[in-house]
Amino acid sequence: MAVQLLAHLGVRVTATCDTAHVDLVKSLGTDRVIDRTVEDFTQDPQRSDVVFDAVGKGSFRSCRHLLRPRGIYLCCDLGAYAQNPPLALTTRPLPGRRVMLPPGRKRDSAAIQHIAELLHTGAFRPVIDRSGRPALVAAALAAASASLARKRRLAERARGDVW
Repeated sequence: MAVQLLAHLGVRVTATCDTAHVDLVKSLGTDRVIDRTVEDFTQDPQRSDVVFDAVGKGSFRSCRHLLRPRGIYLCCDLGAYAQNPPLALTTRPLPGRRVMLPPGRKRDSAAIQHIAELLHTGAFRPVIDRSGRPALVAAALAAASASLARKRRLAERARGDVW
């Protein structure tokens, strides 16, 4: 959804995805797609005003050098060890790159109306990766969360830190 809305607003968008989704992501309006199975986006020489981590798999530390001098790292996730909220507070008043969290949920009828109009005109098309019963969705989210926690523990042990 973010890719389509930003592209609709005229923002130049670079996105990352798996090989299987490159054509789909291009069709959503991205200017550039990085296949994450082929290259590491954190090694990209291009600088951006904003890095939006919609999945929560990155970190400010790994993405900071991708930002222009007053760039923003925007993440929907708390980050490893819940680092993003404190970083959002401490980097905000400082000059230079900073972390921001998305605003809290609020019902914005004008925004909802705008998205409805984009849907109606075909400027926005929903992409459904998969569907299932709500109980299956909850189980899938729990499994993904457990998998991510396990990967983080293994990464910490590899560095010598044990939690």
